[in-house]
Amino acid sequence: MEISILITFAAGLINVLGFVIYNWQASKSTVTPNLASWGIWAGVTIVNFTSYHSMSGDWAKSLLPAISSALCILTFLLILTKGGKILEMSKFDVVSLMIGFLSVVAWRLFRSATFANLIIQFAIILGFIPTLRAVIVDPRKEHPLPWFVWTVSYTLFVAVVLLRWTNHWQDLVYPAIGIISFLLITLLSKRSSIAR
Repeated sequence: MEISILITFAAGLINVLGFVIYNWQASKSTVTPNLASWGIWAGVTIVNFTSYHSMSGDWAKSLLPAISSALCILTFLLILTKGGKILEMSKFDVVSLMIGFLSVVAWRLFRSATFANLIIQFAIILGFIPTLRAVIVDPRKEHPLPWFVWTVSYTLFVAVVLLRWTNHWQDLVYPAIGIISFLLITLLSKRSSIAR
């Protein structure tokens, strides 16, 4: 079996582990999931996965986005069933969903999954902002462990893209955003684990 395939499966399993840890922590109320972030990610994740798969044309590169997409939606639903309330949509929510809609329109108009995927990355970044703001104010809102696990998973994702390189730099944009964003939340929430 190719090393890139082994790394693909490792990245997927590690990603699942991150979601298991996160949802367990949420069920025990040791973290406070930001409903705005998870709502944005749940709303744009399918477009992200489908455009990434169409853009890369590689099932190995697309496995992690597929897993993340399904588990992101599941996590959002679990947060809602635990008593999360749908709040009024903030500016971030509205802008993110509009960007998601724009990416679908762009995909249809320009017949370019790449263009659609690059546009949707702005919505994903906006999804991180409510959680980042929350952990800056109170690091206890999140625990660093799942965010670190996701950082490792997306680092392996970059390794898969590089091992299966096809001279398409755009294949690196989504995993790079993931690494940077997950690592930021890991480091910001780590401040509270030192005091725990």
